[in-house]
Amino acid sequence: MNKKKLKDILVVNPSLLARCYNIFSHNKRTIKGTGNVIYGQSVFMKNCRFNIIGDNNKLVLLNQAGGGNLYNRLENCSFIILGSNNLIMIGANSILQGVSFCMEKDNNEIRIGDNFNCHGNTELAALEGTKILIGNDALFSANIKYRTGDSHSILDVVTGARTNPSKDIIIGNHVWVGNSVCVLKGAVIGSHSIVGIGSVVTGKSFPDNSILGGNPARLIKSNVDWCFNQI
Repeated sequence: MNKKKLKDILVVNPSLLARCYNIFSHNKRTIKGTGNVIYGQSVFMKNCRFNIIGDNNKLVLLNQAGGGNLYNRLENCSFIILGSNNLIMIGANSILQGVSFCMEKDNNEIRIGDNFNCHGNTELAALEGTKILIGNDALFSANIKYRTGDSHSILDVVTGARTNPSKDIIIGNHVWVGNSVCVLKGAVIGSHSIVGIGSVVTGKSFPDNSILGGNPARLIKSNVDWCFNQI
């Protein structure tokens, strides 16, 4: 087969190129259980780890809802699922470097829209049947933590009842999150917003077009937007 013919095939079927790349890129999978599915067409992965213990878990590493030949690139990422019936979905045309996905127990979801960019030592943890929902065009810096729960129970000393249930995290479209931010259970961040460096976003809701920051995070400015390029 001549070079031109091979190039034509790779353009028409980009998943073939991704498949060849992934074979030699030191990815590892440890999967125990039944009905687990990893779907990663047109995804370039390097040094990624998949550790799944449970049944009927699904990882969709490219969402082609928008159509077209769009690629995802994942490097030094890990996927840890300890439970059953969990879902991770990452949208098209996304770049992830050093991102860890963690799920504990059953029926958790992490859904990320298209054009997602995330870099360096970032963790997304969905626990106890909760969701992390992130819209399109999100830009996350490094050293970020998203956790829908505490992983341990806090109890009322009188009744013995648990007082810290896990809750969903919802991030809108086109949200820019700065370095060293923690987003905790119950947080809702509106679209076209900015989260300042070092902020701790607790279980509060913030409207669209906001700048928020601090510990705990508060609304700093309204009626703002941002773009990827400096103007």
